[in-house]
Amino acid sequence: MHDPLWHTLAALFHGWTGMLVPDTMRATAVYELTRMAAQRGREPLALLAALDGDAEARQELLDRIGLGTTWFAREQSGIAALVAKLAPMAQRRRPLRVWSAGCSSGEEPYTLAMSFADAGVDARILATDLNRRALRHARDARYSRRAIARLPDAWQTRYFDYLDDETARVIEALRERVSFARHNLRSDETLPPGWRELDAVVCRNVLIYFQRYEAVEMVHKLVAHCRVGGYLLLSAVEQPLFWMSELAPQRETDQLMQVSPGPVSVGASLHGALSPARIQEPPKLPQARVLSPRARGVRRQRAPAAASPPASTRASASGNADPGSGRDAATQPATPSDAPREDAAQSPEVADLLQRACELEKLGQLDEALQRLTAAANRAPLAAAVHLERGLLLKRLTRLDEAVHALRAARFLDADSWLAPYQLAMCLEARGELKEAEEGYRHALAVIDAGGGPGPSRSAQALAHLATTAAEVCRQRVGKRAHGNE
Repeated sequence: MHDPLWHTLAALFHGWTGMLVPDTMRATAVYELTRMAAQRGREPLALLAALDGDAEARQELLDRIGLGTTWFAREQSGIAALVAKLAPMAQRRRPLRVWSAGCSSGEEPYTLAMSFADAGVDARILATDLNRRALRHARDARYSRRAIARLPDAWQTRYFDYLDDETARVIEALRERVSFARHNLRSDETLPPGWRELDAVVCRNVLIYFQRYEAVEMVHKLVAHCRVGGYLLLSAVEQPLFWMSELAPQRETDQLMQVSPGPVSVGASLHGALSPARIQEPPKLPQARVLSPRARGVRRQRAPAAASPPASTRASASGNADPGSGRDAATQPATPSDAPREDAAQSPEVADLLQRACELEKLGQLDEALQRLTAAANRAPLAAAVHLERGLLLKRLTRLDEAVHALRAARFLDADSWLAPYQLAMCLEARGELKEAEEGYRHALAVIDAGGGPGPSRSAQALAHLATTAAEVCRQRVGKRAHGNE
């Protein structure tokens, strides 16, 4: 059913922030708008119409609407890798300067501060967010004991003062290492004075809320704030943005990218493709180089189909949600009316490559089929169906490392389908990466339970009848993992 109030709010929110509001936030967002309008004696639609000319009221509404969840030590392996890379630099550059972009209620920047302090590294952290409520909570630095329970016992003792039986506060010495500021990733081009040529930018589980072509552009903006030799850290689910942005990616298990002077060599094709990627002109922003030997390039795709944010979600002002619930896996964002909707996979050239690959696969000519799918991926790097078909074939060929890369891309580009996260989880489990595999199973299960389909590709549609079986497998895997952690 069309809801003019909801769609107007979602479109305006996207225009102000660049972010898509998940459909799961519809009731909360509309409630906050209606409540704010009533307090001001106005109708909700009339209030929305007035917000473009009232910056303070617009910010108040943004403060009322929070997205997702966050917690301490989230994806700690990525932070640990960043600290390990920056630690040697600390001998020459003191203090290190790190930007936590989209910091929400403070758990991530304080986790960064603790991680650097524990490694004996002098680091200063700029933590920014659009939401003023979240920033107030972060500056206050008070958290429930349950919220800090995920941290190592030694950190809970060393870095917190206990105010009562329920509440702990980050110690003053650590708070002094973190500076908070309001910042709009979409519209604010500069950072506060003194924060230039940063050693690292950490932006995790934020870009999932942007349309995919806008997320690609955002990666370039973030990299521009890094000094040469600095790092960009994304979440595991956002890792495909490295090569989508025409930046050479890390190996599949890393979320780190190092900034290098000038453009990288992109002669190698996507995922080690057989035909070279065609880039019209070198990017003007600083580029990145991969720390592993393989570089994979892609051609810029300017108008991809809109996509939904995947399982990982971002923080609300209240924060401190249970990280093990997996309830946010299948979010459905509202799509602004002015959003680009072109589906690159529907171009005649790509459709022909997909059709020919399907025919070759039926004939058992798998290598030839893979060549066609690789060519399609080079021509439509933001098309979920292409990466899904390619990932399924690579899995069939037992080339698991490449399959993981392709399936991660498919999941990122189409988070409302279950086959990509399900097959990704199976590949990760086969590689022994059980924790990330569990996240994939949770994602697939949430999509199936919400009534989502397998995906846009032909192979996916042919497997739609297996949803019940896949859901049972997901429950078994998640249950087995939970039992093993007891």
